[in-house]
Amino acid sequence: MATTSFFVPGSQASSYVSGQRDEQGANVWDRAEGEIGMQKQLALQSLGQQYDSTINNAYSNYLVARRGVQGSAMGQGYKEEYQRMMDEGLQMQTAQASLNAQQGRMEIEQAAGDMQGQLQKAFQQEVGYMDQLGGALVDYARYLSGLRDNLGGGMFSSQEIAMMQRGNIDSLYQKLFDAKPYGSITDDFKQEGWLDQNQQSGLDFLSWLRSSSNQTTMNSDWMKWINAGGYVQFQTAISKGLNR
Repeated sequence: MATTSFFVPGSQASSYVSGQRDEQGANVWDRAEGEIGMQKQLALQSLGQQYDSTINNAYSNYLVARRGVQGSAMGQGYKEEYQRMMDEGLQMQTAQASLNAQQGRMEIEQAAGDMQGQLQKAFQQEVGYMDQLGGALVDYARYLSGLRDNLGGGMFSSQEIAMMQRGNIDSLYQKLFDAKPYGSITDDFKQEGWLDQNQQSGLDFLSWLRSSSNQTTMNSDWMKWINAGGYVQFQTAISKGLNR
């Protein structure tokens, strides 16, 4: 089941994206979140082992040195002074090891939090791109409604146009995906196919997107996402229902 943290209020695509699965059927977002948790646990385990090793080495060295002092021929006063110095050294080493471990745990927690934030950002970006594509499809439907054939007729019925004006194109998705509203003016000035008000050939959805997208960084990244498989993902989402 998808993690509840992967949700964008008010988004049509949020529920679909949060339910995306890989080829093995695992939820991609839950899997990624689990991998972050696993990396965190492994890092904490390694840190604990380093701490234990440091403490054990410190005590081992301390005991060896202590036996050496106790078995030496030096006077009792010197032995007691060396013992005090070794005790202080051991305390300093253990305190430093504890401080290092605490700092390490904080760094691990911070790194895991950063990775979780990047994962959430990637999810929100995916949802945002999906929603943007859904909005673009509504605009494309309106664009198609302005095309005319050689008899001045349009591509949609009055009922479909009324639906588009309300932003409701649920029953038109396949028609919009499959649209190939091409047209031209022949050498003897006769129209063939579909033309816009400037007597230019109509465009299919992806061609229309590429020609109409503003050349901003956001839209440039969005178009890369579309061309890298985002459009296919969107069609899959539509076929399953965005909110399923």
